[in-house]
Amino acid sequence: MQLTRMAGIGMMGLCLACAARAESGEWAVKKAPVRFLIGLTGAPSHASAGYFITIPDGGILPGPAPVTQVFDEEGNALKSGILWYNHATGAGLVFESPAKGKQVTLYVTGAEKAGLWTPESGLTPSAILCARPGAASRDEALHLNDLGLVAAQVQYRNQGKIAGNWGGEAITLAMTDNSFGRSGSSALYMLAYVDVSDPGSTWVAPISRAGQMEVAIDGQLVHTFKLNEKRGGVGSHVALTAGLHRVELYGYNTTRGDVGPMMLTWRTPKTPPGELGGKRSGDLRYSGTPMFESRQVKPGEVVESGRGEIREIQSRDGGPVAWFTVDCVNTFWFGGEDPLLQYTLRAGTKGNPAATRYTWRFGSMSGAEVAGDRATWLFTGNADQWVTLAAEAEGKRSEATAPFLAVANAPSSVNNPATRAAFRQTSLGMLMAYPEKADPVAQWGSAMWNNFFRVLDIQAGDPLLDYIVTNRWEAFTRKLDTDRKALLEDLFLFSRATRDPASALEWAARFSQAAPNPGRAAELQLKRAEILMYYLGDLKAAREGITPLLSVDGEIGEWARIRMGDLEFLSRRLNEATQYFGDVQGRSRHGTGAETSRKPRLKEWSGPVKLTEFARQKAPRKAGSTAKEDPGSPADVADWKLGAIRDVAMSETVATLIDQGLYLEAMRSLREWERVSPLSKITGDFLLREGKLYLALKDFKRARVLLGAYCDQVDTSNFLPEALRMVAACMRGMNEPETEVAKFEKESGKRIKSGSGE
Repeated sequence: MQLTRMAGIGMMGLCLACAARAESGEWAVKKAPVRFLIGLTGAPSHASAGYFITIPDGGILPGPAPVTQVFDEEGNALKSGILWYNHATGAGLVFESPAKGKQVTLYVTGAEKAGLWTPESGLTPSAILCARPGAASRDEALHLNDLGLVAAQVQYRNQGKIAGNWGGEAITLAMTDNSFGRSGSSALYMLAYVDVSDPGSTWVAPISRAGQMEVAIDGQLVHTFKLNEKRGGVGSHVALTAGLHRVELYGYNTTRGDVGPMMLTWRTPKTPPGELGGKRSGDLRYSGTPMFESRQVKPGEVVESGRGEIREIQSRDGGPVAWFTVDCVNTFWFGGEDPLLQYTLRAGTKGNPAATRYTWRFGSMSGAEVAGDRATWLFTGNADQWVTLAAEAEGKRSEATAPFLAVANAPSSVNNPATRAAFRQTSLGMLMAYPEKADPVAQWGSAMWNNFFRVLDIQAGDPLLDYIVTNRWEAFTRKLDTDRKALLEDLFLFSRATRDPASALEWAARFSQAAPNPGRAAELQLKRAEILMYYLGDLKAAREGITPLLSVDGEIGEWARIRMGDLEFLSRRLNEATQYFGDVQGRSRHGTGAETSRKPRLKEWSGPVKLTEFARQKAPRKAGSTAKEDPGSPADVADWKLGAIRDVAMSETVATLIDQGLYLEAMRSLREWERVSPLSKITGDFLLREGKLYLALKDFKRARVLLGAYCDQVDTSNFLPEALRMVAACMRGMNEPETEVAKFEKESGKRIKSGSGE
């Protein structure tokens, strides 16, 4: 069977540049509205293979059909021709190798018929893969060699080899339907040339692991037959002369299943048995013959076209040209969810006026727009996406719309702080891209929501939370359950308090008024107390807020006692703070829970308690308590040891989380530790770990208040030197005069030396 379509269509005309020479820098083709500066990045294996490149369209190429003219750096015209083109994918073309130089200029004009490549041109593009996703028939595969205008789904690239498993090497002259990131059936076509150095009768054997593949050599389909059961045992003998031969591969699957991987193998006349797997042993079928009937086509036998990259696009009228690249930079994919992919989109700016304004639009995103020559966006993976870029300058405008398949090809981890930060930053940009009255989360699916909450973290001055609460709170609250809404409120209050505590108080009051139940309103009242204590220094107002909650049953009452202990600690009333913490910890340790309307037993403790002495103090006994409840009994000593082990474990956990940048998880662990062992604030290193977290968050004010109270009330402790160093770090973080910091460090050194007995 003679395949004539390629040659027939090719008669429309390979473009030989109209001018023999073009002066460097001048606009050589007056009718061309646009030109491309192409850098040559990979040389061809054979001069005739030229360079293959795909140039974008989406609205920037003239129509109805493109014609290309190419010049080298000295202005010499080079042969060129288009293989395929469409509005979405752009134009895939081949051009002649220049005699010298590392750049060519490619002009594009519009015509009724495209300037197509033909085999008679002397150019031998190879190995060029063309695919039509979703197609499955033999006829669709065969028609992919109809050069010129193709469907918008068709894609093409220079691809001489794919990763495979033939002797551990990449497979040459091979195709698979996931070459463009897609799974499922595709019609495939490869245009290639082979260099025959061992002429004569050659056994040509196509091998396919899924689907069917047919081969044409020099325009003639190869009719195969079954020679034997060996690998490569189905094929045909073809007489090949020395030199280059055109090879075309057609892949398809009539069952609409996956296609490939499939490859072309052969056995040239002088192929030694060693290249066919060696001889078969006597216990195998076909003993004494080669293990395989064919071998892989060697890389050196496959002609390869050179590669190039677009470095600049220019318009004849001096206006901007809209073109861009897309790159997947992060993948967020968890079991049972759609993949969510973060892409960076970059406008091509070289060749455009310096004052060019760029605007991005994303599919049907309800009017969302992003300004700037770079944008990041989150797309659902394994799906077709559309992006439009507009470029405007000096009254001229260019716009390009192009599709791409969002494919997960950038491994990521939500345990990486930079990855989480990138997701948050992209989310902020997406929210800000929508008009004020639009719902920016209308199209968020479960994967987007889940990943959004996975990457949230506690941080000072969080711009994402600020924007959500102050600009998009109504849209968010319509979509959130009570727990997620409360988390956003808490994180926002912390973020706002570090910069504007008075405003944070107002927001806490607003949240409290809209609280879904009294319990949440009480939690927010305690948040207000924290802001007053640590950021505004108003201990009186904080006490007024906490006191009514001390008599509340359950967790709220227990947390109120812990916060009252914090307040007493900041007031330098160590004994009272110890009693509050001990009251809560005693019930937590014995699992009795909060007692109804219980008031703190301030007078049951005798005498002032120093931090280094607390472990030797006996807790008051309840009326009717047994010996096992006595802290001095052997059983209670065991409880104390278990508590100490628990505190060490919690301390290490928090420190590790902080070091890994997992600040929200560190805060959660601190709160768990605080709830079961609030006395660790006095007897252990809880406050040092809490201070370490706030220092990492650059919340120097809160860390200074905490650690300052600690240093003021401890006489001597293994933790004191570190606490003093952290206070000095807070002073520097708050930009206090270096003379004051130095003075503090000098006094601290004396204090540490005195406490150690030196």
